[in-house]
Amino acid sequence: MLPNLSVKLTLYTVSSLISLINVVCLLVHKKAAQTKQIKGAYGVAVAFVNITNTSYAFYLLVLWSWNNFLSSGKGRRHLEWQSALLCFLMFGTNSFFSFLSPFSICFLSLARCRVVVCPLESKFKDFRFVCKCIVCMSSVAVVCTILVSITMWHISGKVPANICAPFFDPTHSFVITTVLTWLLVCAQLFSVVFVMSVHSKVFSFLGNRQKLFLTNKPASRRSLLVQIIILNISNMLSWVPSSVIYLSAMFLPQYPLVMMVWTEGAVKPVHTVVSPVVFTALALR
Repeated sequence: MLPNLSVKLTLYTVSSLISLINVVCLLVHKKAAQTKQIKGAYGVAVAFVNITNTSYAFYLLVLWSWNNFLSSGKGRRHLEWQSALLCFLMFGTNSFFSFLSPFSICFLSLARCRVVVCPLESKFKDFRFVCKCIVCMSSVAVVCTILVSITMWHISGKVPANICAPFFDPTHSFVITTVLTWLLVCAQLFSVVFVMSVHSKVFSFLGNRQKLFLTNKPASRRSLLVQIIILNISNMLSWVPSSVIYLSAMFLPQYPLVMMVWTEGAVKPVHTVVSPVVFTALALR
């Protein structure tokens, strides 16, 4: 199923990195919340992003594990794997992460912006409000994922791609894949623009406030600028190239398996590794 050893090692390494970095980030923010260094509502929003990222590590790890099982000669053929219940579960997990991840980043960016710009009026400082928003978004994502997976199961009985990715269809015969791809591309490109605009607003607001109160903290502004640049670049490196590849795959008559694997294993999860590192550094300051 996976084309070569380097791809297998990449999947295992990336899934391990995502899990490790996001768990560490989660624990650091939990400790910071207990010592009142981080507000509880913000810590929950970061945890939301961490858990969403970890779901993709689960997808990559299962893909790697099942490939080893098939390679051992004890597993079924690849065609039977595409119609297996586990493959549909991975199809749903990938869909869940792909759509929820951009919106979780948007939610965290918006929460941070509202707390900075309107610290007294913002509802995003309310622990219960943030939890309700997260539960609502997660519930919608889960329900939609289940409905799409069940629909795919009843219509075709198998997943189009043998890596169980919902945005690749080598046969160009699944309408669901086309619809999902367009929806994801729109969601990812919207999220890139939204997060950049929100971060710009935060940076601009803090700069204006320093001028108003005649405070001069160039080091803090530089630190914030570096954080914003790193977060925006990591999001763009994940969402823009993957969107281009997904759209290209819709119109190419055929494409290699390695393109699908590298997209899902190396391009798509860039922000799941970089963003938690930034969040952890912020909590440790």
